[in-house]
Order: sequence, then C-alpha cells, then structure tokens
Amino acid sequence: MFLLGSISILLIVAGYVTSNWSTDITGTTENITADNSTTGDDTDTTPATSTNTTSNSSNTTAAEIPENNNDNQEDNETWDSSVLTTITLNKDSISVDDENGVTIDKTTATITSAGTYNINGTLDDGQIIVDTNDEEAVRLVLNGVKISSTTNAPIYVEDANNTVIVLADGTENYLTDNKNNEDNATLCSRDDLTISGDGALTVSGNVNDAIRSNDGLVIASGTITVTSVDDGIRGKDYLVIKGGTITVTSVGDGLKSDNNEDASKGYVSIEGGTIQVAATQGDAISAQTDLSVTDGTFTLTSGGGSGARLNELLSTKGLKAGVSIVIDCGDFAINSSEDAVHSNGVITINSGTFDIASGDDGIHADKSLEIIGGTLDVSKCFEGMESAVVTINDGYIHIDSSDDGINLTEGNDGSQTA
Repeated sequence: MFLLGSISILLIVAGYVTSNWSTDITGTTENITADNSTTGDDTDTTPATSTNTTSNSSNTTAAEIPENNNDNQEDNETWDSSVLTTITLNKDSISVDDENGVTIDKTTATITSAGTYNINGTLDDGQIIVDTNDEEAVRLVLNGVKISSTTNAPIYVEDANNTVIVLADGTENYLTDNKNNEDNATLCSRDDLTISGDGALTVSGNVNDAIRSNDGLVIASGTITVTSVDDGIRGKDYLVIKGGTITVTSVGDGLKSDNNEDASKGYVSIEGGTIQVAATQGDAISAQTDLSVTDGTFTLTSGGGSGARLNELLSTKGLKAGVSIVIDCGDFAINSSEDAVHSNGVITINSGTFDIASGDDGIHADKSLEIIGGTLDVSKCFEGMESAVVTINDGYIHIDSSDDGINLTEGNDGSQTA
C-alpha cells in the first residue's frame, strides 16, 4: 500500500500477487499526470510529492451544452380543445371531422396547417405527413393508434417549424415500417421534433432508424419502446431527454446525435428518466460533441457486453462523446465490449453510482479525466481509468482489471472511436 496525498490506494499487480489489478480509493484530492515514462505496466509506486502537477499536454475544457430549441414544454402539451381536429384511421381509409388543414388521399393524410390533431384508430398501410410553412406548432395527439406502412415512414414530417407528438394518457400507440421504407426512419422528421405525454409508444424500425430527426429531437416524457436494425433514437442536431421510460434494442447506436458540421450541435443532454439500451453493433449512447447527464437510471449494454470479442470495425462503447462527457448524477449499469465511458476529449464525473463491466477500459478520456465524487465499481476491464491527466477529488473507487488500474497516457489509446 502507498499513499498519494490523502488518498489510499491498494495495488495488487497482475502477475505478481494475483491475476487482477485491484484498487480501492477513498479520499479528497489528487492530480495524476502522464508523462512518456508512465504507461503500460510501468506503475510508479513512489509516493507523490505534490498534488498539483502540471500536465505536459494541453487540457480541453468541457463545452457547455447549448440550450435546446424546444424547451417550452407547458406550451407544447396544452391547447384549446375547441379547435381540435380529429383524424380517424379506418384500417384502409382515413376520415377527418374538419378538412381545413388536412388533405386525404386514400390512406395518406397530409397536415398543412398548424394546430392540434387528435389521431386514433388503425391504418394497415398508410402515412401521416406534416407539411406546413406555419410558424406555430403542429401537435399530433396519438390517442391509441396503430400505423403500418410498406413503402414510407408511418409518420413523416416533411416541413414544420415545430412538431410535437403527444402520447395521450393511458394509451398505447404503435408505428411499424418494413424493408421497403424509402424514408430514413419509422418516425421521421426533417425538422425539430418533440415527444411528450404520459402514454406509450412502440416503434419498430425494420430498414433504418426507428426514431429520427434531421434537426433537434426532444423526449420530454412517455413510455417509449424502440427496436431497430440501425440506430434506435437519433437527433442529428441534438438529442435532449427530459424524462420518461425509454427502452431501445438496436443493431446500431442506441441513442445518438451526430451533426459533425457545427461544433455547437451534435450533443446529447439527459436530464432524467429510466433508460435501457442494448446496442449489439453500436454504442449505447453516442454524441458527436458533448454528452451531459444531469440524472437518470441507466442500464446499458453494447457490443454484446464485456465478454464479447472486440470488432475493430465497430464502435461498441457504453457512453461516448467526441469532445466532453459531464455527469452530475445518475445510476449507471454499463456492460460494454469496448470502453464503458469514453471521450476523445475530457470527462468530468461530479457524482453518481457506476457499476461497470468492460471488455476494454472502464473510463477513458484522451485528454483529462476528473472525478469529483460518486461511487465507481469496475468489476471487469482491461484498464480501469485511462487519460493523460487523472484528477480524483473525492468518492469511492474500486477497480478489478487485467492490466493497469489507472493508466496515464497521452492521446488515444488505440481503441476504435469512430
């Protein structure tokens, strides 16, 4: 045992005492910095003489998550029922009680005006389209619908300033496409999209993504269950989750934002909710730029879990971000074939409970990793924590690793990050 400042670290070196590297850490503040001599198995057991060492590499500050464009939740979920338009789906036909703002063509209903539309019934092979130049919101209240389409997305937003899908309380709603869907997703929007309400929505994506917005996507509430042969839930500019119960089973990434053309976009912000993701050939949660978690309960499996063989052509991480990850709180159970938590830049963990099993690193940040508090239990990994700079301020950390418990190295460790 040796002391780093006020932190007690127990080292069991692989191949010396046991096959595992195990560490328990409790304490206040320690800043550990990489240099070219501190990599791999060359663990320096010399007591630290300073707790404020300067890194040889430049630090990257975690970017602030921008405000999203659909934050007025109360306005999104309230409307004047006296001007409600009802659209009824009759398996092989569609009827509407007021044709102002809606055009019907056999099994396709096109909404051309802002307003609130109450949709109910079953459509065996058809589509709801939103296409309007109005500035006000279009609200689609799904009041027990089952929509299938053989050629297109069952719900498709072609053009709208803001579309809100409200899941009516106590209802169950289903959207399904098939392999001939010519759109990018089962629930597909080219503009900003919000999903809210206390009902349930089940989406099956059989050719592309299940839920996708080419702009921003906000999930405020609801019970949402997704299966997809590609990505599960995808907001190109941003994905914001405020609450709800979300279950995703996907071949590709589970939750994703991937705008790589604007540094202020491509972010994922999760404020709460219960989220379960199983991504067989992708990341559980992936952000092109920043990933921010305020709270929530997470059960994440990627790439078949920590016991699966790594595929160098795939990225199968638990939490992944291109710039920064900031976690304020939350309960995380992560079982990943690659890194459980990975950033190409920086990671900051303020609090939270983490139960991690990884086929690669437990937590990896290319530039800096700071743990301010929380409970971290890494039961399986190659390396427990890895970064150019590791700063531990407080918390409890337990690591069982086949290689280094804490590895200090500059830049990418060579794992797949695409």
